[in-house]
Amino acid sequence: MGSFALAVDQFAKRGMVNIDVVGRKIAFEVYRRVIFRTPVRTGAARGNWMCTVGAAAMPTEGLRAVNDTDRSGRCTAATMGDTVKDWKPSAQVPIFLANNLPYIESLEHGSSRQAPQGMVALTIAEFGGIAEDAAAHAQAGTFGGSRAEIDMGGAWDAGEAGE
Repeated sequence: MGSFALAVDQFAKRGMVNIDVVGRKIAFEVYRRVIFRTPVRTGAARGNWMCTVGAAAMPTEGLRAVNDTDRSGRCTAATMGDTVKDWKPSAQVPIFLANNLPYIESLEHGSSRQAPQGMVALTIAEFGGIAEDAAAHAQAGTFGGSRAEIDMGGAWDAGEAGE
């Protein structure tokens, strides 16, 4: 079991939260941060983040064409949110966020002045806090499992996009 599943499982075993609610909240927040931390020139890097369940998206799957653009990240986040809201972590089927642009790895390693620390590594470093926050919200009953109930945490606020 990966560290994501273990973190969620630990909260659930203590009887504090619903594993599906917390898992969706964690996935949404992790993926939201990656999307909005992605540097923007044309919007292609943000527009090509693909959220899938079961297996990572491959370029040939046609989920998004290379060079789809989304400068604000809002459309990409909304599509991701739709996938996350239907995901059931308790079913133990993994969820993925992938970007198949040929230069995404270069962006992750700091080639852009907009994101010198990358997007994914920075978000992974924050994972513990994200998981704790999700569990606290679930325990307090401040969010639920549907997309409408998930605390978007500023996902639609362009000011948080890091541009």
